[in-house]
Amino acid sequence: MAFVDEASEALAGSWLLAKRDTSGYALFNDTAAGFWRSFAAILLIAPFYFMFIEMEAGLISPPDGGGEVDMTRFHVAGYTALVVHWFAYPFVLFMLARPLGFASRYILYVVAYNWSAVLVVIVMSVPVYCYRIGILDAATAGFANVLLVLPALYYRWFIARTALAINGALASSVVALDVTLSFVVNAMFR
Repeated sequence: MAFVDEASEALAGSWLLAKRDTSGYALFNDTAAGFWRSFAAILLIAPFYFMFIEMEAGLISPPDGGGEVDMTRFHVAGYTALVVHWFAYPFVLFMLARPLGFASRYILYVVAYNWSAVLVVIVMSVPVYCYRIGILDAATAGFANVLLVLPALYYRWFIARTALAINGALASSVVALDVTLSFVVNAMFR
């Protein structure tokens, strides 16, 4: 299967999962090759992530123009954090998969997690894009993003629970691990 076809199928599967339709899992390539190719979803995320970095820089830059943010350093730090988290989270989860009893479903979960990240980032980018083109001010865009975090976390929880075939409490712990690791990695590089 060509990568473009695989990506299209995986995004369709991600969309079905967003609608709580677990038949979406049948559209993922959960082989070892599909596992590694799913990491290429970061290439689809990168352009949207650029907007997040730009908005964050705009929020911390003083409105009077004094003390401008070093954008090159800001972008390098932001993309480095994205890449480190992109690979660190699956690695940490791999180390926990056998002790927590979901090793046999680990590949399916990571494939679904990686491809579903594209949908999460696209949806989270809407307020950011509206900020960039001047429809929303920074505070409103930031508030809208905070509101969108809740359905995104639920989506992540649903995928963890169904892909790993675990109970809701353990799925919540898996999502909490993801969020915590994201904060730690971002703090390391910012």
